[in-house]
Amino acid sequence: MNSGLSVSKVVTRSRPVAPKCVSVLLCVTSLAFGAGVFLTWLIMSFAKSCTSESEPNQGYYQPNTSSYSNTPEQSRPILLLTGDSLTEYGTKPDNAGWISLLQDRYCRSADVMPRGLGGYNTKYVFLPSWFLESALPVIEGELASLGTSPALITLWLGANDAALLDGRSAWQHIPLADYSTNLAQIVHTFRLKAPASQILLITPAHVNDARRLVDSPDGKLDRSNAAAGEYARACVEVAGELNIPVLDLYTFFNAMSESDRASYLEDGLHFNAKGNRAVDQELQAIIATAFPELLSRLGVWDIPTYQTYKTISTRLLIFAFPPEASDIMEEALNAGAGVQQALEAMRVAGETVTRMEEDYAFWMAQYKRQTREMAECVSAEGQEKGEERTHYQALLQALGDTKHGLDFASRSLTEARQEVASARAEINSARQFFLQVAPSNPPANSGDKTISNGSEVGNVATPPIANAAQQTPTQTPTQTPKRQRSETVRLSSPPKRTRYTRSFLWDSDGEMHHFPVGFEIPHCNVSRAWELWCCGDSRQMYPPFRILLTRDLPNRDLKKTYSEYRFAMVWIEEEVRARGGWVDEDHPAPEAAAAMFDRVKAGIAIMRNAGGRQKQPVENLQWTTATALLRKRAKLGAQAPQVPQA
Repeated sequence: MNSGLSVSKVVTRSRPVAPKCVSVLLCVTSLAFGAGVFLTWLIMSFAKSCTSESEPNQGYYQPNTSSYSNTPEQSRPILLLTGDSLTEYGTKPDNAGWISLLQDRYCRSADVMPRGLGGYNTKYVFLPSWFLESALPVIEGELASLGTSPALITLWLGANDAALLDGRSAWQHIPLADYSTNLAQIVHTFRLKAPASQILLITPAHVNDARRLVDSPDGKLDRSNAAAGEYARACVEVAGELNIPVLDLYTFFNAMSESDRASYLEDGLHFNAKGNRAVDQELQAIIATAFPELLSRLGVWDIPTYQTYKTISTRLLIFAFPPEASDIMEEALNAGAGVQQALEAMRVAGETVTRMEEDYAFWMAQYKRQTREMAECVSAEGQEKGEERTHYQALLQALGDTKHGLDFASRSLTEARQEVASARAEINSARQFFLQVAPSNPPANSGDKTISNGSEVGNVATPPIANAAQQTPTQTPTQTPKRQRSETVRLSSPPKRTRYTRSFLWDSDGEMHHFPVGFEIPHCNVSRAWELWCCGDSRQMYPPFRILLTRDLPNRDLKKTYSEYRFAMVWIEEEVRARGGWVDEDHPAPEAAAAMFDRVKAGIAIMRNAGGRQKQPVENLQWTTATALLRKRAKLGAQAPQVPQA
């Protein structure tokens, strides 16, 4: 009884507390259940928007519905690269191997399968004891496990077949006719085992005879450039007969001078880092021309970038989980696809510009060399008129062909740069979707700093022009930039020189520069000078003059002229920035430059005489006159004229 009474008392005392505990537990359980239901709905909506089959082509995220389809269009593309040591050594990253560059470029969009076998020729490759009984079953097993044919198969053989019979590598020699037959049989086997694959033949590359002779222990050549040329031509003929594309590396490298093409090899046969990069560029070029569909597939990631999900999460937080969250996710995926495709287009356009720059430099070097030869031929004319005349006509014809090549390279380079500009515009347009939902701008006192003369000058928040009327009359006006001795007037936002192409080759140092050797600052009015400062000259392929440095100018007089020109342009730029009119772009369009200038030109007037009776609008002045007047005002410590605020 005592025990029972004791328990009864304990239970009786706990009764007033029980309702509170139960209430708390019920609330927590309800919240947890509600959160679980909402998260379940959110995940199902997201999965539905990603895997919906009603719009299979929307965005770049396309899950593979069949991983074992035999059509390459429905799976991640596979690149099967077969050949000899030129293919095997292409996998070495420390030598910038062309295959390693390919893998780095397409690591998110393709699978690269290098099958390079050093020392092999077409005979050993096609012997039944190796290819049909050993190699082919391995490749068939790989293809069966992948469930698809490779999108592209490259076949690069012939460097060992072309070994000389009287050299130390004579055992690798294959007669020219047998080489052609073996190539055709290997291509036939690839077509039989991988019918959906594209095939690309690659010719033997060039050989540096002098280097091979130096490394020869018996003083005899084991390979020669002439013999490699015969096998390269045979490879091109086989490709024509089989109606498949061919990458003629032999012709590409032999178009250069002997010393130039030798610089691409490390031992007279295999490529160094420079040569591997050239092979990679040529491979990219022929893929773009011969296999455009493959190129478009290589630019598409089969798994989205993490930025897509980051943006989705940000948008959901911003919109506080609205009922239409699944629609927001779908829109974010589409916008992410647009950004990714625009970035890929930008990358491809940049590579095209690089390739066109090299073509332009090559043709320019050819043009200069041929003009020198013509000058020498003209100066040597005298005794044998007939022979000299014939030689002159040949040089004239060659020069004409070179001019056509130079013109074509110049046009191609201009078009490539336009593609870059178009791609940049597409990127800005695609990103506009995210900017619409981004958090608002930070307040004016968020800690942004303006850099002047290489040092921080404090927090500066430039008010919008619309609020300019609220400024007090006692506000300190903008000072005319006055350069002290041993001081350089620096821009508030220095340009990024690396974003602009170096299009001009200087003979003095053999390097590419942003501006040609004979470049001069034009004499023009201030408005045109301002346009050149911001935009450059597209007809002359000049980048914005803002990126000019003294080392870009060959002589002292031109450096002095540029110093005067820069003084005036920096003054105008600072005026534009002070009024909030600067367009925050590295390369604004001429229309944007004109709009910036219009924001300030109405109020920028310069006294043309000491009495101050006559004012001249700055756009009507030559920039040299404007600079002289500005420097005079700077010496007197005068302040820059103020722009009336609307």
